[in-house]
Formats: sequence, structure tokens, C-alpha cells
Amino acid sequence: MKTRAKVIRSEGDIAWVRVCHGEYCAGCGLHSAEEKLIDVAVRNLLKVNPGDRVEVTSDEGRMVRTMFLVFWLPLVLAASFAWLGFEVAVKLTSTDPKLVSAALALFGLIVGLFVVYRVGKRTEAGAGLTISRVLLDEEITCSAGLPLEGSPPTQ
Repeated sequence: MKTRAKVIRSEGDIAWVRVCHGEYCAGCGLHSAEEKLIDVAVRNLLKVNPGDRVEVTSDEGRMVRTMFLVFWLPLVLAASFAWLGFEVAVKLTSTDPKLVSAALALFGLIVGLFVVYRVGKRTEAGAGLTISRVLLDEEITCSAGLPLEGSPPTQ
């Protein structure tokens, strides 16, 4: 996926760029839907400077892995633990298998969310997003007509 952005600041190999929320990560859940402009950390391999207009490319393979991790892993673990709990309760205990299954499903969900949290903490800023080229003499606006010159978003 590609989007156009304006460089806000540069810190070594990481640059902060301003993009239009609706065009880049609508539904990512990290920002309010009311925010029109957001600042995102990207890898700065081209050593761009603040004020430059750039094109940002995301690693599609990393996006697919992240979607699996965030959305599917907790559900798969919850379902697996629920099935395991039901089988164990039916074969080895006299307790209600539905109760054991529900308890282990909740445990599996918690384990999945913990894994997502730990992976998120280990992920470096700008991972998966790279400045692919500098745009020369182009005016960049959001689909709503907002220029990327707006005030920084609150986070």
C-alpha cells in the first residue's frame, strides 16, 4: 500500500510523517475516527528532511502477518483452549464440560492478547513502513481537501 505524506520531523533512521487518517489506516483502531491527520513513524532510508513531501510504502507481507496476529491468533487460541477444555472435562472430570470449556476459552483469549501485547512492545518504530521516494513540487491534500499542513494531532 502506498500513500503520500509530509515529513514532520526526522530522527536518524526514523522520520515522522503526517498522513490522512481515512486514506492510510482507517479502521486500525489506534486513532480516533474523528482525527483527519495523524503522525506515523516510518523508516527514513532516503534521509529526508522536515517539510519534504514523500511517498510511504508499507510492507504487504508484514501487514498480513500483523492482521493474523492481532485478529486471528487470539480467536484461534480461544477456540483451541475451549475445545481442549471440553475434551478434558468430558473424559477426566465430572464437572460441567461447558463451564470448563468457557473458562479455558477465556484463558486462551487472554494468552492471545498477551502475545499481541508482547510483540507490539518488541516492534521497533517505523517497522513495515518505508519512505519510497521524495515527491517534488506536489501539493498533497487529503481526500476531504485538507492540506497536510494542519496542526499536529493530539495523542
